[in-house]
Formats: sequence, structure tokens, C-alpha cells
Amino acid sequence: MKLNTSLTFYGGVDEIGGNEILLQDRGTKIFLDFGMSFALKKQYYSLPFLSPRSEKSLQELGILPKLEGFYRFDDRTAGVDAVFLSHAHMDHSAYISFINREIPVLWRDDKDYFAGVG
Repeated sequence: MKLNTSLTFYGGVDEIGGNEILLQDRGTKIFLDFGMSFALKKQYYSLPFLSPRSEKSLQELGILPKLEGFYRFDDRTAGVDAVFLSHAHMDHSAYISFINREIPVLWRDDKDYFAGVG
């Protein structure tokens, strides 16, 4: 049996921030982090540009990757099984609020890590 495991990097390559990595294995799709790209934010949110006015405009500008059924503004069936957050820094978690509410978001409780349990 041939195993087809793949990683797709939607962000976080050759940049600081924007960690968005899709892990696919045997029909399961899990995002590892879904964070803000500081370079893209600076490009579109500084003068003289106007800030995007809607969630869809973030996708049209390429700030949010084009993913079918992934966002709350998309009524199609979710195409991702879960999102796993490594930690709560903005470059790993900033865009979680846009994700379809049917997709589970999993994370490790950071208070355990800082208390020395991790």
C-alpha cells in the first residue's frame, strides 16, 4: 500500500510569521498553525493602502489562503479535518477567528508549559 503524506506550506517560508502548514495523510487534512504574515500585513495595512473591509477581501489580497469550505464566510463543507496550534503567538494563531466553526481547533494549554509541566 502506497502512503501519500504531504506538507503544503501556505506561509512561514522565507519569512517571519505567517505559519500555515497543511498536513495531508490518507484522506485526513490538518493545518499546523494558522498565523499572520508580518510581511503581508505591513504591505497592505500601512499607508497609503486602505485596510481590507471584509474577510473575503483578505482572501482576495492573498493574506488568507484560498481554501474551499475553510472559512466561516464560506458555506461549503469544510475541507480540513482540524487545526493544531503549536502556541498562541500571532504568527501562529492570528487568523484562527476566520476558520469555519465546524473545524476543531486543538492546542496545548500554554499554562502547563510555563508551569514546568511541559
